[in-house]
Amino acid sequence: MRHRLEEQGWLLHRQSTFMPQLRPAFHALGNGPNNMQSATMQRNTLSASLTIGRALWPGAEFIIDPQVWRGFGLSGTHGLAAFRMARRFASAATTT
Repeated sequence: MRHRLEEQGWLLHRQSTFMPQLRPAFHALGNGPNNMQSATMQRNTLSASLTIGRALWPGAEFIIDPQVWRGFGLSGTHGLAAFRMARRFASAATTT
């Protein structure tokens, strides 16, 4: 179906990525607001996009590319947990 649409001048592409995170519990001497929590934690990150486009006339096209990013980091993205994928967690951290 995608190839038939492309032959008619349409562009159609989808992509999604799901990244689970799991960290087992560990012993910690201290616990503060910027420390990684010592309890077992499981979180995930999801990104998805859908690109739809159409050639209008020679030299002109219309393209829409909505994207969704959602993520929750270990320990609420504080301290060491925020280091690896803080960009993905930024949108979720402001709403939780």
